[in-house]
Amino acid sequence: MTDNVKKELELHVRELQHSIDNIVPYADTTEDVVKMNFESIRLLVDYCEGLKNEKSNESSLCFRLSNFKGGMQVQKEKVLEALSNKECGYFYETNQKDFIQIPGAPIAYWISDNMKVVFLNSVSLEKIGKPEQGMATADNGRFVRCWYEVNNRKISIFESMQAKWYPYNNGGGFRKWYGFNIDVVNWENDGREIKAFPKAYVRNERDYFKSGITWNAITSSDVSVRFFEEGFIFSNAGMAIFTSEKYECYDNEGEEKC
Repeated sequence: MTDNVKKELELHVRELQHSIDNIVPYADTTEDVVKMNFESIRLLVDYCEGLKNEKSNESSLCFRLSNFKGGMQVQKEKVLEALSNKECGYFYETNQKDFIQIPGAPIAYWISDNMKVVFLNSVSLEKIGKPEQGMATADNGRFVRCWYEVNNRKISIFESMQAKWYPYNNGGGFRKWYGFNIDVVNWENDGREIKAFPKAYVRNERDYFKSGITWNAITSSDVSVRFFEEGFIFSNAGMAIFTSEKYECYDNEGEEKC
């Protein structure tokens, strides 16, 4: 590479850095930053490929090296291994344009072609309803019980009733479609005691007692969603989504339930 070419390349690199420094502070979202970076880097790569007098290729080769310890020498060896064996499990070939098609534009180089199709052709969750985090009592030992531990005459599914305990979606193990309706929470007098507890956090109270769909905030297995009827409060461990669309619920015999 001649000195003139080096200088010209350095100039383009400085221009790229300048654009990043000046545009990033004014970008509205992370997605805007990613899009800007992709386009800027693509132009720089095109320029470099032009210096080599070769056709630019938008495919990127990615190597997942985070699991390999030992410094640059070890990672260099792993890259060479991956180039000679593309079935090694940590080599990926992808097109940077695919990232833009995924909401938020994450650099998700590892996703499969089938998953890309899902993002492209499926309805996004935000168009169905808004996922919400519920209440954090900060002391479940004080405010939460299993339904069989309390006087059933003090349990209600109706907000208007002057009861003490109300059904509580509070996570649970892996179970699909319906179930884990075990916990009740002390919501007497519209949760006066919980609201007075300094560490408690009552979120999205407007959606308490509505029917919806819940799932566990933390799971060691696959995601499992469950329908719940009106009358439940939901927690930060039992996330929920609410929609104006009618749910289609069926029992084991295929009969519609709601």
